[in-house]
Amino acid sequence: MKNKKFNSYFTNFIKGSLTVLFSVLVIYGVARANTTIIPPSGTPVASFYTLSDIWTRLTTNGAAGTHSFLFADPLAGTHVTLTQIYNAIPIIDATKVLSGTSYLGIPGTMTDKAATSYTPSNVAQTIVAGYYNGSGTVATDAFLLTGNIKSGVTIFGVGGKTEVVDTTEATVPIASGTVSSGKKGFVNGALITGTMPANYAYGDNNIAYVLGVATGAGTALKNLWNGTGQGFTGGSQADGGVDDYNANTAVPVGRYSKNWTTCAATSDPCGINNSGSAFRDDSTGLIWSKKMNITTFALDDVNGQHTWFSANNCNETTGSACTKKLSSKTGCEADINAGWSLPTQKQLMQAYIDGSYGNMEPALGSYRNYWSSTTLSSSTTTAWYTGLSLGATDPNTKTNALSVRCVRSAP
Repeated sequence: MKNKKFNSYFTNFIKGSLTVLFSVLVIYGVARANTTIIPPSGTPVASFYTLSDIWTRLTTNGAAGTHSFLFADPLAGTHVTLTQIYNAIPIIDATKVLSGTSYLGIPGTMTDKAATSYTPSNVAQTIVAGYYNGSGTVATDAFLLTGNIKSGVTIFGVGGKTEVVDTTEATVPIASGTVSSGKKGFVNGALITGTMPANYAYGDNNIAYVLGVATGAGTALKNLWNGTGQGFTGGSQADGGVDDYNANTAVPVGRYSKNWTTCAATSDPCGINNSGSAFRDDSTGLIWSKKMNITTFALDDVNGQHTWFSANNCNETTGSACTKKLSSKTGCEADINAGWSLPTQKQLMQAYIDGSYGNMEPALGSYRNYWSSTTLSSSTTTAWYTGLSLGATDPNTKTNALSVRCVRSAP
């Protein structure tokens, strides 16, 4: 009887103790969660990833399906879910992972370019995709200097030196004998040192030098031979020769003549960039124009003749002295002929001596008299003209019309 009562008391004691313990645990759990249990309004459903899903993602970068779980009491509080962790794991691009390594189970395919170096060239070079460790270089060249680059050219930001120019000259290259002694220049990439004696200058009283030595620009008087006329009795050079016109045939054999340069508009060898230029007398450096047009004063080789007044830009007056026009200019000084002038008598005579016939004046059938700007000293109504084929120089009345060529100095 006593045992039954004891058992009953003990049983009730245990039940009561468990009730108190459970209550304490619940209160303790709520306190630890720092929140309250909020009864749900319904039966919520949420999607979660399992630890196996996260392991698969971390090791293979593969996606996993979702798993739905039912629970009764969502807890409100600060926490990170496995879903958030899963979604934070990036999708790995194999091309961004170095070859020979792997990340989150993904083997890399990015080429290891290591310390790749490049040498500049005249074509663009493609930088191949890959990993560069920062030790690569772009080659340089100690000769990439301004002084080694042609004027007007820029190489990798380095501009050429003004004095570095193309010295190619195939038509009329200079030679040591055509350059004054002690002077230097470059042609076709080679340095030319002049050997030509100093030219005769006006006032030089060294007759022997002038008659026997002087060469180059200017006239070596000992060489002023007229040539031998072809088929002309007594016209040999030994007998004095003939005039350059040679009875309207080829130029005489052995005549004195200097070099002439054709002023082609394309390459501009005369250096004035003027369409009216025709020839340069390389002996004097004078540039001669094409023949003047009778109507427009253009230097275009359209044959025409002008009075001395018109050719020399002079107002025509009774006294025949030249009063220059300040407007509506004519002849060699016309507005379209800037830089040109009517040549003097001696300039025309020197052109003939230097071989104008057969050079500036075509041989065979070319015979013209050209006005000079020089007035006859004994008559202001008369001026000198010179024939560039025959060499004749005579006075003529200024109101008469003759051919016109203009002249200018080389730049």
